[in-house]
This record gives sequence, C-alpha cells and structure tokens, in this order.
Amino acid sequence: MIYSALCLENTNYFTTGKILVRIFEYYIHPSKTPEGKLIEQWDLSKNPDLRTAGEEEDSESGEIIQKDFEAYVFAPLGGGKNYGMLSLPKINERGIVSFLDGDFNKPLWLGSYFTPIYDKDRKFQGVNIPTDKVDGDEIFNGADKDGSKMTGDERTIVLRTKHTVSDDADSMDWEQRNTENLIVIDKNKINIVHFLEWENNVAKKYQKIQIENGEVKVEVNNQTDGKISSYSMTEDAMTIEIDDGGTKSTLTISNEDNGISATLDGEKKIKLLGEDNFLTKFNELSEILTYVAEHKHVCPINGLTVEDPVSNDGKPFSAAIASTKNAMKTERIVTE
Repeated sequence: MIYSALCLENTNYFTTGKILVRIFEYYIHPSKTPEGKLIEQWDLSKNPDLRTAGEEEDSESGEIIQKDFEAYVFAPLGGGKNYGMLSLPKINERGIVSFLDGDFNKPLWLGSYFTPIYDKDRKFQGVNIPTDKVDGDEIFNGADKDGSKMTGDERTIVLRTKHTVSDDADSMDWEQRNTENLIVIDKNKINIVHFLEWENNVAKKYQKIQIENGEVKVEVNNQTDGKISSYSMTEDAMTIEIDDGGTKSTLTISNEDNGISATLDGEKKIKLLGEDNFLTKFNELSEILTYVAEHKHVCPINGLTVEDPVSNDGKPFSAAIASTKNAMKTERIVTE
C-alpha cells in the first residue's frame, strides 16, 4: 500500500537518517477547532500546532494509535556510501509513503506529486508544477491550463528550489515563498539561475548561466541598482557588456579574414593584424627599454650603450634594436 503523507520535520535527518511524516490514514485529530473553525490538516502554515507529534487514543476502541512516523527517504539515484542524489522533502510538503517489506516500523518517503487546481465550481484551472520562467507571477502555483506559464513543453526538465524553516509557519506557505534556484533543461537550452533578491514577486537580483542556440552566456543582474554585466560566447565571437545603471559599454572580439577585430561600444574598432611573431617584438622592446633605464651611458646618436652589450640570447643589443625598429614600421594595430 502507498499512503498520502505530509513532511512534519527534516532537521534531524543528518543525525538520525529519518524524517518525521504524518500519514493521515493513521492519524486521528478533530477536523474542527473548539470554536468550530475548519482545520487545514494538509497545510501546516494554516495551523502550525498540528505539528505536535505523539500518540493518541482511539475514542471508539480505546487503542493507542501512532499518528506520526519516522521515515527513511527514497533515493531516486544511487543510495550508496557518499554516492547518489539527495533531495530532502521540505516541511509542509505533501508526498507518498510506503512500508518496506510491509513492516510498519520501516516507513519510506517515496517522493512528492503535483495536483490539478480547480476553481470553486470544480473546473480545471491548471496544475501546480514549477514553471521554467525567471520572471513573472512567482506566486501562481504552476502552469495555466493552456500551458502559458511554461516556455517549454512536456519534455522540459525543471528543478526549482525553495526552503522552509521549521519554526516559522509563514515560511511553510509555499505560495508566498520565492524561488532560490532554477534549472531548466530541454532540447533547445540549459538555464541555471541563482536568485538573491525578490521584490513584489519580481526577481531583482540574480545570476544566470544560459546555453542556448550555440551560445553560452553568463549574466549578473542587479535590478536594484540597475547594474548588469554579461559575457557571451559563440564559435565566432565573444562579447562583454557592462551596464552600470546608466552607461553601457560593450566589447566584442570576433574573428575576421585579416585578423582579430575588437569592437568597443559599436563605434570604434581596434584590429590586430599581421604575423605570428608580431607580439614577440613587444617583448624584445621591453627588454631593450629595461636595459636602457638601468644604464646611464647611452649613445644619443644610435641608441647603443658604450659597451654595446649583448642581450640574454647572446645577440648584440644593436641587432635587437634594429630588428624591433623595422618590425614596428609595419602597421599592425588599426583604429577605425
């Protein structure tokens, strides 16, 4: 048998290896308060006092009935020592429980499930799945009946995480909790988003990694102060964009037939052209200038020291200067 259950506590899992769950098939509790108010037994945020665990006496038979269980947690992947996938159910999360070998001393939390959403007339409105959108109405519990809350399709994999706090009833209200992490995988894209700050259910500060249509993009987005930085890469170009809340700067580096083009702010281009050893000439020039700076006796006519010493590779500095001078005559840095 498989039973509907509710996660009451998960904070002791790392010391006991079990979580506390409630199976309503074996739970006896009045459905109304002494004042006649209906008790939301499936929602701890509406009645956190229901989390009190223990035993209860059946009013009819007089038998002591265990109302809550300490359950193992099913591993969807692995389960070996230091191997596998761990995802603890959150407090106030509804799921299903079975019993290993039919032993009521071995309850096992198998996972959670998504439920349809109906209006007061029992008309289908949607399903409470996590959506794959970064922005939008975060409060809404999932996708509309026409799927408008989803950009992907039924093959999309969505991992959206939220947390609950054991001593905070408000944090158990899933509809009021904002997303902390979002991972979306489908045939067209892989998106990873880490949220830091929300305001009125709109993401105000987050970091995003996106792989889509042959492009890899990393974005740091802070809507609070208007600062956005991003880096994108394709097989032909790399682009760095920085917006400090008013001034946007963009640097694009791309491959062209006659060299590498660096475009700054879309107005100017800086091109590096020429041979493979072009940049090595700057290294030689640096070595020459370093030597000149360290010696006072420099011939003002030809730029040579009195002794005309040799460089590290054994060649006279005069030859190094002449070679570098000739190389610098060829224009290899062009500003357009």
